[in-house]
Amino acid sequence: MSDMRRIQQVVLNLQSNALKFTEQGSVKIICSIQKEEDAKFLKISVKDSGMGISNENQQKLFQLFGFLNET
Repeated sequence: MSDMRRIQQVVLNLQSNALKFTEQGSVKIICSIQKEEDAKFLKISVKDSGMGISNENQQKLFQLFGFLNET
């Protein structure tokens, strides 16, 4: 089950973010169907040659409000 509009918005947001930080190079978005047992999943991968996220900020990615609490 999925909401097509939400999936489209996620892909557009990933694309927009990748393009915003890639001045030169490439952006590649791959969508594929993955099957596990009796279920199917949509896999979305984004690969770009942009500047990336600093090592320091990578550590904060999955902390709730990590970037908002910086001073």
